[in-house]
Amino acid sequence: MAIVDMRRLSIYATKDHRKAILEFLQEIGAMEIEANYFCEDGYEIPFDRMDTSGQRLRYQKIADEFDQVIELLSKYDTTKKPLLNLENTQISASEFRDIEKNRRRIYSKANDVLALEKEIAESKSTITRKQNKIATLSPWSKLDIPLNSEKTRTTKIFIGTFPESITEERVIAICSEGLEEPVPIETEILYNENQITNVCVIATNKVADKVEENMRAAGYSKLPFLSHRVPIKAIEKRQNDIVIEEKKIAEAEEKIAGFADMLPQFKIAADYFKTRSEKYRVLGLIPQSKNVFFIQGWVEEEQAEGIAKILEERYSAVVEIEQDDEAAPIKLKNKHFPEAAEGVLESYGLPTHGRVDPTFVMSIFYVFFFGMMLSDAGYGLVMAIVCAIVLKKYPRMNSGMNKMLRLFFWCGLSTTFWGFMYGGFFGDAIDVIGHTFLGVPADKAILRPIWFAPLNEPMR
Repeated sequence: MAIVDMRRLSIYATKDHRKAILEFLQEIGAMEIEANYFCEDGYEIPFDRMDTSGQRLRYQKIADEFDQVIELLSKYDTTKKPLLNLENTQISASEFRDIEKNRRRIYSKANDVLALEKEIAESKSTITRKQNKIATLSPWSKLDIPLNSEKTRTTKIFIGTFPESITEERVIAICSEGLEEPVPIETEILYNENQITNVCVIATNKVADKVEENMRAAGYSKLPFLSHRVPIKAIEKRQNDIVIEEKKIAEAEEKIAGFADMLPQFKIAADYFKTRSEKYRVLGLIPQSKNVFFIQGWVEEEQAEGIAKILEERYSAVVEIEQDDEAAPIKLKNKHFPEAAEGVLESYGLPTHGRVDPTFVMSIFYVFFFGMMLSDAGYGLVMAIVCAIVLKKYPRMNSGMNKMLRLFFWCGLSTTFWGFMYGGFFGDAIDVIGHTFLGVPADKAILRPIWFAPLNEPMR
């Protein structure tokens, strides 16, 4: 029920201990690094900052690749998953150290998964191209000669399209215009649909030029693509290619599924590289000279002396502890019940140092009036029971979710209390069921309010 007193720690140490000190501070998670201390009262501190953007982005890229692998493998993970996944997975320090030790091997495995996924994507792209080609060739499937056929010793072959729906008789008429009968040509309609007509016309060399002129005048255009295969053979080849690519996809998916048992290791490795990226982000904020670096941040007052002692004894650092309530970050510390309502207070704004923390009083009135406004014992019981079950089943869920569920548990109890006070249980469901199905007289109330029914006495 108070605002935690904070102390500023200013740490000076040699660069030999920089990595160890940062990892120690990161491990205990008790210090909020302050970044805006490079200049003070217009005087620039005589230190420089390292450019760590390259290392930070490199580790973040690796972490993103692990996240991609995790998302991919989740589709192949056959382990039974809970209906709700609200709990943070807890691992031992030895498990984390083991991942750190084998990070290169694990990253290599992650790259193998990504390579297999790339193969799958390429095969799917190839299948799409083959299917599009099949769709293009299908209207020419009646043709029993190669699509690139143009002539024989005595004839010319015209394979192409008219931009309208026409009959074979009309094609013959177009080709014969201006020629003496009988015209030495052979025609075949290959496809006639959607105002498009695919044709194959064979004419002797003697009349071929005139036939082509006539057809072009009628809107004929030559086949826009060529193939040295008979269309049906070209389609069959591409269908076989699709079968091969589908087999490759199945084999790659089977290999990816074999990595599913490494999913927990990949998740830990992703967090490891994210912490490395964060370390280099902080490292880029730290002023440092050739031999010394300087870091400043905030810790709780009760932890300040202990942290300072460890830094001085273990790393030979010089640590200054200062009090500056005006600049200190705000952290609340409440007991179990009011702590659940801290999120509500934060949404409106935290109190400053030197003022009273209103969380306890606010939490009482919040729960009290929540129950009074909802005032239905049925809904209240459901809310309280569900929240209690989830809190019991997932004790290690993140802090924000835990607080919210605890708050609504208390709100559920308050709602139940006021529901019985006002006689509400899923509205008037009990009375309706009793009067409709159980033969209770209509003028007799089954669930009577302990205090009064607001609908009957709204002005009370």
